[in-house]
Amino acid sequence: MQIETATESHIDEILHLCLQVQNIHVALFPHIFKPAVEEELRDFFRDRLRDEDARIFLARDADRCLGYCLLGIHERSENPFCHAYRLLYIDHICVDESCRHRGVGKQLLTEARNLARQLRIDRIELDFWTANQNAGRTFRALGFQTFNEHMCMDLSEDAT
Repeated sequence: MQIETATESHIDEILHLCLQVQNIHVALFPHIFKPAVEEELRDFFRDRLRDEDARIFLARDADRCLGYCLLGIHERSENPFCHAYRLLYIDHICVDESCRHRGVGKQLLTEARNLARQLRIDRIELDFWTANQNAGRTFRALGFQTFNEHMCMDLSEDAT
């Protein structure tokens, strides 16, 4: 397995993987997540690939993409409550369902860690939907820990 930086020529492979995760999100939270429209996703990834503060890494074997990780470099300004800081944010990480539990995600996160060190960033953050318990177990096993919890109160009629 090799980790490489994605280019626009990889968008179709990324879409194939992204749809796997998007379908999970739609099934868990259909009132929040929309069924994917491939052309909109294609435009989204094309924009990310052109953004100097974003990176997409691919995990590949000889003939296919096994996973991808979409990262954003974020600058937080100082304010009366917090110091300024930079972080690397994992916006997406997806491993093909046929390749899970084989170290693909770990390799992608190792590459993210290498990028953070290269950029002198000492914090990597991500979030996941609590109902996606597989993701939570995986991230904890890879060294992530909860540092902040978001809660909601759903006031829509469907939630009652």
